[in-house]
Amino acid sequence: MKGDKIIDSTFQSLFLVIDDGLKDSSINKMSDKKFNSAVDFLEEISGIPSRRDGTFIGWIYTNHTFLIEDFEKWKIWYNNNKEKLKWDNNKKKIYLQ
Repeated sequence: MKGDKIIDSTFQSLFLVIDDGLKDSSINKMSDKKFNSAVDFLEEISGIPSRRDGTFIGWIYTNHTFLIEDFEKWKIWYNNNKEKLKWDNNKKKIYLQ
């Protein structure tokens, strides 16, 4: 189905953004809006929070190892729940059924 392809490509894109950020763990890469949007989405859809600290300038990842662990949890969550994810074509949004 078209919705399944949209969901899979969305998650693969999010995982790629986070993976790129983890490979280049500079403060610039990990505070990037695209990187933080990917983390926000994965936190929201999975219910698995990232261990990051908020400051007046934005989110800071104080422990690179924690984020790697969070990333692994999100990938496992996706593989265990992808059949429950649905695409709402009217709202252009992925939701968990």
